[in-house]
Amino acid sequence: VDPPLCLPGYVCSEIGLSSPNQPCPAGFYCEAGSQTSDPFRNDTSLRPYACSPGSYCLPGVGYNEVIEGNFSHAQPCPAGFYCEAGATSAKGTGECPEGFVCPKGTATPKPTRRGHYSKYKGTIEAAACLPGFYAPTIESSECYPCPPGTSCEEEGLSESSFCPPGTYHGSLEEDGVPCVSCPQGTWSKNWHLRDEGECMRCPPGVACPIEGMTMPCSKSDLPTSYEPILNLNGIPVPEYIFPPDRHPPEFTVDECLALNSGSISEGGSSTIDQYYYFGELVPPYIDILGRGPHLRLSDNASIKFGDKARCFQNMQPRGSILFERFTESYGPQYDIQFGFPHQGYGNQDVPSTYFQTPPLESTTPFHQY
Repeated sequence: VDPPLCLPGYVCSEIGLSSPNQPCPAGFYCEAGSQTSDPFRNDTSLRPYACSPGSYCLPGVGYNEVIEGNFSHAQPCPAGFYCEAGATSAKGTGECPEGFVCPKGTATPKPTRRGHYSKYKGTIEAAACLPGFYAPTIESSECYPCPPGTSCEEEGLSESSFCPPGTYHGSLEEDGVPCVSCPQGTWSKNWHLRDEGECMRCPPGVACPIEGMTMPCSKSDLPTSYEPILNLNGIPVPEYIFPPDRHPPEFTVDECLALNSGSISEGGSSTIDQYYYFGELVPPYIDILGRGPHLRLSDNASIKFGDKARCFQNMQPRGSILFERFTESYGPQYDIQFGFPHQGYGNQDVPSTYFQTPPLESTTPFHQY
């Protein structure tokens, strides 16, 4: 009868044995017929082999296959620990470090994903950052308060959202989680306001009765262009509606100014009531229809930029009363509306992952007095 092979999980390292003389060392498994307990001998293949990463082996293991509860097989690395190859106990290679998670069977600690954190050693599952906090990187051991000017209104965020126009946000202790609307009497076109003091105060003569106002003026409040007009049986009509070869006659200086209420020459009308002007447009901002924003008052004897002076109409050369109040307070070059692609402003092309772009049309009118 042929002698049997040495049992799995044991080593038969001497001649003439009636039974195995030692168990397989911890951290390794020994297949049937193993003849040495030295896993580093390279003169034979009948030696112990390291248990696979993610598992551990107690003394006497004969199989690398993981069967939990059967200690002749490798065992899964416990949750909260990680086991590299050749782990010898349930504590594995070590406890899961901060910023990592180690579910059951972990070979290498797994970094927490963005928006989550692992504050303590031995963590099995990462926790999501609470509203008001965020974790911008992996391997986070803590979440950070969202910076001033931003908000984090959901849990598990890795990016904070800029406060949209009409709102601000300082600290979590002072303002809570969401962005706070600018108070009554103020407005803001800017993103990323960090304090109530950054909201713009409404100018004298204007009331801002609603919180979170973003757009003081609509397109209808802006100054309009000067457009050339012709005399159609005494009625002023825009020049650009006629073909070039069918133009009605032009207004003379006296006829043009007489279209205003009262007589300009006699001082019966103020410039506020004046809608008709005689002169020439100042280049270069003249469109294809002959309209432009800048007019030089003149007659044909004193023209400077063109070949003749003509009659123009402009029903709102300085903008509405509301627009004038704002320009008087902030200056004529201040951009009252937002939508410009420079720092601090939003537009419709901004990705929704960064901003919540408000509508371009205001639904909260200002009151003027």
